[in-house]
Amino acid sequence: MDQFYPQLEKRTDKGDTPYNLRNCAYMDDFFRPKVMWKIIGSNINFCYDEHSHMCNNAVNIMIGSETQLLNFMGLMNSKLYDWYLKLTTTAEVQGGGVQLYSTVLENIPINLNLPFEINEVIKSRLNNIELDNYLNTTLYKYFELNSEEIEFIEN
Repeated sequence: MDQFYPQLEKRTDKGDTPYNLRNCAYMDDFFRPKVMWKIIGSNINFCYDEHSHMCNNAVNIMIGSETQLLNFMGLMNSKLYDWYLKLTTTAEVQGGGVQLYSTVLENIPINLNLPFEINEVIKSRLNNIELDNYLNTTLYKYFELNSEEIEFIEN
């Protein structure tokens, strides 16, 4: 590659060295608290990372305030949003999976300013103090779902 150094050095899309041809403008985001999720799958899980984990291009990341990230993760991991995503996501893949690129999630109606009580349930779930079932039940109550609607979502 040294033979191409003069041409590489002139490029404007290089990183720290001319050999690094892409300047990763969001590199610092990997070192911030974030939510991470795989882009394609039949069971999409969202995780909160505060330990600067890195990922490849098969995983999306989202940064923001801790409360909003935790609320996003909690909602997205709930049965309610799992049902909603599978119902509304048109980017299906073979075998029943979906593609959840950030552009898909940008169109989801979601309020991340949840009441304090729900914030606490989500934090408890993250710390394995509460179970998924308790979080789901709390969200069903918050969104005022009746027993028929809950049964439909869970089955």
